[in-house]
Amino acid sequence: FGGFPRVLYTLNYPAPGSQDLARQVLHTLALSGIKAELDATQGLDHGVWVPLLHLRPQADIPVVPVSLPEDATPESALALGHALASLRTNGVAIIGSGSMTHNLNEFRGAEVTQPQAYVTEFSSWVRSAAQKRDLTKLLRYRTQAPHAVRAHPTDEHFLPLFVALGASTEQDAMRVLDTEVRYGMLSMESYAWGELGS
Repeated sequence: FGGFPRVLYTLNYPAPGSQDLARQVLHTLALSGIKAELDATQGLDHGVWVPLLHLRPQADIPVVPVSLPEDATPESALALGHALASLRTNGVAIIGSGSMTHNLNEFRGAEVTQPQAYVTEFSSWVRSAAQKRDLTKLLRYRTQAPHAVRAHPTDEHFLPLFVALGASTEQDAMRVLDTEVRYGMLSMESYAWGELGS
């Protein structure tokens, strides 16, 4: 990432990787017809280390990032989650790291404290659809959700929600973990399905 405070470039999240888990992920995806390849040179993206820095500050669990393809769609992200779901039976957490709203063109700095109306309306629509597990509605969010294009001029920061949904089951209770909105336009609303672990 670029253009952020200098201190963010000094942070370190030394989580171990796992070659065995990485190979298992690759095999699991292949069984679902999803082509993927290992990249031992890529480090942790900020979409990985930022949430884990708060969830597991001790960096004591193996982390295997799975990147979305550049041409990912809500449907393909959901399929990716379905493909990865079986790993949960082995204690693997599937974390879809993105942002409920992500229009940085509207960033005006810390002086904006009240959430903008479009942010709360979009977030409420998504929360309601996710709680009802209305996948048909969610998959069409760009045309059905209020202010969808304003909330996400491009949808790569929203697609991880579909990965997490795809990895969940109808039996998993959905919990709303956070509804924070930063700078009036950046909703960090977060959900969990299944056990959070310790």
